[in-house]
Amino acid sequence: MAGPVAITSAQDAVEAHHLYDGDIATLATEHFPRDIHMADGPWRPVRQPWGWPGEYHAAWEQAYPGVPAPRLPPCSNDEPIGPYSSVAAEHDPLRLITAAAVSYIAGCPSYVYHAGPGIFGGGRGGASSGSPANVWDVPGLPETLRGFAVLRGVLPPGISGWARANSGWDSFPWVRITADGTDGDGCVRSYAAFNDTTVVCVPFGIRDHVQFAQKRPMTWMVYSLLDGHIIQQGMGDLRIREADGAAQLIVGTFM
Repeated sequence: MAGPVAITSAQDAVEAHHLYDGDIATLATEHFPRDIHMADGPWRPVRQPWGWPGEYHAAWEQAYPGVPAPRLPPCSNDEPIGPYSSVAAEHDPLRLITAAAVSYIAGCPSYVYHAGPGIFGGGRGGASSGSPANVWDVPGLPETLRGFAVLRGVLPPGISGWARANSGWDSFPWVRITADGTDGDGCVRSYAAFNDTTVVCVPFGIRDHVQFAQKRPMTWMVYSLLDGHIIQQGMGDLRIREADGAAQLIVGTFM
């Protein structure tokens, strides 16, 4: 008999290894943190899927030095921050769309739109949070769904299984001239997924501009995550401007 597809979420990174030890499930359903009070503010929940499984393995190694970490399965971004979610909520369509894009780039095969009506069903909990009873009454829903449709239309299929890199890794397809972080020009983070022919990258939390110098010759297109229009296209080095959106989608083709 086949085992369960997915089981409950772990309470912390070390427990996740105990929970999934022995390949008990084929999919992890992790509830990534929704903390928005760190330096990167509302963009912090957006970047959380990137920590699976590497940051989880690091926590295991710290708890059990010298003991190999159990394998972790692919992970769904199962209960992310969303409209009327507990702990902290997110209503901005661009950040919600970016969270989905980052999830796929980070290796998550699925992302859940985690909104109050789906959590509470219009019951007492929803009333106390101010959530509407019906999902179609959630403010910003049409804009968010339009952005999800952009991802469906623009993202290449299967990118959650591609190689991935952040701008600090040698394998990142560009040299980041501007810095990651929360001060000065640059952005909070820029993550990329790539195969032999194509690279997909989402810089988010952009401050004034992000400057990329190519490592490999490529042509590229930069898309709006809100409506899919092409902001710019070209080849060679690349400059992303905050004026065109605090998060943007780059799709490059290696030459």
